Amino acid sequence: MDFFEKDARRDICAVIVSYNPEPLLLENIEALLPQIHRCLVVDNGSTEQTVLQEAKRKYGIDVIELGENKGIAFALNVGLEYCAQKGYPLVLTMDQDTVLFTNAVECLLKAMLKEGAVSAGINWDQSISETKCVEYLITSGNLVTVEAAKSIGGFDEALFIDSVDFDFCLRLQDKGFTIVKVADAGAKHNLGEKTGSRWFRTHSAFRYYYISRNHFYILHKFEKSHRWFCIKKRIAFAREIVLLTLFDRERTSKYKALLQGYRDFKATYPERRGVKGI
Repeated sequence: MDFFEKDARRDICAVIVSYNPEPLLLENIEALLPQIHRCLVVDNGSTEQTVLQEAKRKYGIDVIELGENKGIAFALNVGLEYCAQKGYPLVLTMDQDTVLFTNAVECLLKAMLKEGAVSAGINWDQSISETKCVEYLITSGNLVTVEAAKSIGGFDEALFIDSVDFDFCLRLQDKGFTIVKVADAGAKHNLGEKTGSRWFRTHSAFRYYYISRNHFYILHKFEKSHRWFCIKKRIAFAREIVLLTLFDRERTSKYKALLQGYRDFKATYPERRGVKGI
């Protein structure tokens, strides 16, 4: 890893995927700029451009406007190709509402060097006290080598949104790469919309469609190579449905979205006669 130099930040380009961003995007960029060399925003067809244009004017960042919502994976691939063309060996993938702490990128770099990893991610849920190898990282706050990302074909655009991070990390491991979650790399992260309950964060019916469809897609793709991960994925999916049932007032429309997601998965993969459990 010859990119680890005294001023390693010059090797890093951050790619933020945006869609109708709120003012938190400005805080996100402001926290990023001292830690990296270049920042690119790939916008997925925002109809509200005020914050995006302010970010462009205030910080002089690069913006690629896709003109329509082509999904997180497509936008990340656009950013990945941008990094490759500009000669950046490292890409930091970000969503629009994550604000990294001051030394987060430095911590990610040090962990990559120490562990021989091609990907290092933030401790988004504060679940670890020591840096460790993990099965997956979330997309936001994930520092990864461009070479490794391109060697697995980038991000799977069939997923559109949801489970893009699972798929990407599992394919890196299938290629023999190491990924690490970094205990002291932190961020302020918005994990979802708040519902009427203080115990449960919910999503739109649109998002639940992809949660369902992509859940079964991930099981279909990885149940043989990552069996334990898929078991945990089933448990998490079942828990999501239970919490939806208990706490979400708009559960009926979301049940329909979950069911339609499963039906569309089955239509895409007719050879699947059923799945084991959920």
